[in-house]
Amino acid sequence: MCLWALYMYATIPLVLLSFLMFFLMKCVGHVITYHRILCHNTHKMHQVVEAICTTLGFYGGLITPIGWCSMHINHHKFADTWKDPHPPTLLGWKALFSVFWNDSGPNSGDLKTIYRLSKNKICVFFEKYYWPLLFAPLLLFLISPQAFWFGFLIPSVLSTWSLHITVLGHDQTGPKYKGLLYGFISMGEHHHKWHHDHPNDTSGEGLINNIIKMIAVKRTR
Repeated sequence: MCLWALYMYATIPLVLLSFLMFFLMKCVGHVITYHRILCHNTHKMHQVVEAICTTLGFYGGLITPIGWCSMHINHHKFADTWKDPHPPTLLGWKALFSVFWNDSGPNSGDLKTIYRLSKNKICVFFEKYYWPLLFAPLLLFLISPQAFWFGFLIPSVLSTWSLHITVLGHDQTGPKYKGLLYGFISMGEHHHKWHHDHPNDTSGEGLINNIIKMIAVKRTR
């Protein structure tokens, strides 16, 4: 569908819109809001900013913040073992497809993370209204098909694939620094060894840390 839309409607401004929305969904929404702020509790946002950024993260992966964050904590607790939801060293190419992930059963979610985020009204909103929110962008199609394709669907698909590619940040020796090309594809997840060594500290993550400082304040522990 995305390739068809590109063939039929693509213009330079619309393609640039898709890249902008990809950046907002994946980098701001998922990497910064879902991953660093909600999951690892590194910073705090104003509630309006958090609501906007959580929405971007939701449409950048089509998974609720509580669901993703509770699963990701288990990735840190059990990295590169069969209790890891998506161990690339064990799954190989299958790690690229969430259908093969170990995201169900007793290791599907960290209970402490679920409990913590269940107190967050924004996160609970996405749990409660998951299906209406999932289909809400279809209303955009009624207003403008081009806005739907290039402002939502194409960047959402890119972000979702980027999310899956991000799980490849490990080799047989553990998490690695993956270089700038991987950083572009993953929208900032290339400092993966630093992140595993310092999950609650973004100071060694370059551009990601600089963006976080513009929209959030560091939590005092």
